[in-house]
Amino acid sequence: MLSQTMLLLRRPQETIERRLRLRLPPDLPDSWERELPRILGPIGRIPGFRTAASRFAINKFANAAPPRPHPYSMAADYTTWQSLTDRTYSGRHLPPSTTPPEDLPSEQDVTALFRRPRNEEVKSTDTSVTFVFFAQWFTDSFLRTDRKNPAKNTSPHEIDLCQIYGLSAEKTDKLRSKTGGHLKSQRIRGEEYPPYLFEPRDPKGPLIVKEEFKGLHDEDVLFKEILARVPDDRMDFVFAVGLEHGNSTIGHTMLDTIFLREHNRIADVLNAAHPEWEGNDERLFQTTRNIMIVLLLKLVVEEYIMHIGPFDFPVEMVKFMADGERWNRANRGAIEFNLLYRWHPLAPDWIGEGANRLEAKDFLSNNPLVLSRGIESLIA
Repeated sequence: MLSQTMLLLRRPQETIERRLRLRLPPDLPDSWERELPRILGPIGRIPGFRTAASRFAINKFANAAPPRPHPYSMAADYTTWQSLTDRTYSGRHLPPSTTPPEDLPSEQDVTALFRRPRNEEVKSTDTSVTFVFFAQWFTDSFLRTDRKNPAKNTSPHEIDLCQIYGLSAEKTDKLRSKTGGHLKSQRIRGEEYPPYLFEPRDPKGPLIVKEEFKGLHDEDVLFKEILARVPDDRMDFVFAVGLEHGNSTIGHTMLDTIFLREHNRIADVLNAAHPEWEGNDERLFQTTRNIMIVLLLKLVVEEYIMHIGPFDFPVEMVKFMADGERWNRANRGAIEFNLLYRWHPLAPDWIGEGANRLEAKDFLSNNPLVLSRGIESLIA
């Protein structure tokens, strides 16, 4: 299911020549535009070369910035022990600006950089909306500005699948079934989904978080800023997942569900392969989680990042290559990266055509749509 989902991130691709023309230097002869992918494509399929080229590319980009710890952070405009070690303050690459405030661009001009003018959407010819949903789902797990203090964050600073496992060991514990290494789930019309977050209620009655999920999310954030956007008739279908944003779009819900199903499937495979682990829920769960994180890393490197590139060179995740590399330091998200990673203009004004058309209000906070249509149908 995971591999099928990632294949659907792409539409039939436009010509390689067209994609290269957008990225290569303008004075490069047209013949190179045609020949480069033809040369690199077959070479990239050679196992040894592919691994070496991937190692080179990963090291090149990982070393493009100074290694952590950053001398600055949002804790102070100069280096302090707190700025070096307290990761609740977002990292920072740049020193304080010496430009006079009157010479800086206006707030309106900067805001305009992140907005797509109304009715000026340009549809992609090689990227599906699933790619956009995946980008949001993926980055929401580590780009997590603290809503009470924008200098700080609530990020794990890792790619750790907190989308389905939660942000701490205590939160993970609330999402586990404690049987067979599984995450909690429920069956709806024969399909597996996360459990519901709220107690059943009378129509328009108060929302009460189930006792087993109390403390899973900051309820001030959950109720005041997230669920305020969920129509009342959809409230009863909010799922208990790792992040408070987990029900914000149909993309979030679909990907959380796919990865939950894959976790429980792999736990069953491990259980069958290791009868000596029978009854050892902890080992089954932790081993499955490790496998799931590696799967996500492979999908990000070999599908997501490769698709962003100018052409499809088969980059791969090189096992153990970080050992001994100077960039292999504790992760820390930087404020510049947080500000840069804004792909809101990719979000379409609507999805689909004709009877299948979904307006923005239809793909925001709409778990009933996922349940009625099914995940495979919606992704397709």
